[in-house]
Amino acid sequence: MLYNDRKMLKWQGFFLSEHNEALALSNEKVPVEEQQSLDVISKRLEASWLNKTPVNIQQNIMINGSYQSAMSGIVMGYHSTVVYLLDEETNGYCSVPLAEIRHVTLTTEKKWYE
Repeated sequence: MLYNDRKMLKWQGFFLSEHNEALALSNEKVPVEEQQSLDVISKRLEASWLNKTPVNIQQNIMINGSYQSAMSGIVMGYHSTVVYLLDEETNGYCSVPLAEIRHVTLTTEKKWYE
């Protein structure tokens, strides 16, 4: 008689509570911001660049039926149709195509002690 392998079924009981919490957080819906005009987006990105203030950018990209969570950072520059952000948490750079930006919000700078 051959062993009846249940494949992934036998591993279902091994999820830790941390795994369950992370899965629950990943399934949360991101609030949808209104689509801004290119003029408003450009003015807010320029204000971030000139004043070195952080912005939140919601991209116009849907994943599994909801929008991607907002990116936050300081605008460090641009080239043609790409905006470059300095990520506050990782101190790394990321690029965002201007055509994929849905909404830009100017935010206040977080203090190191907050």
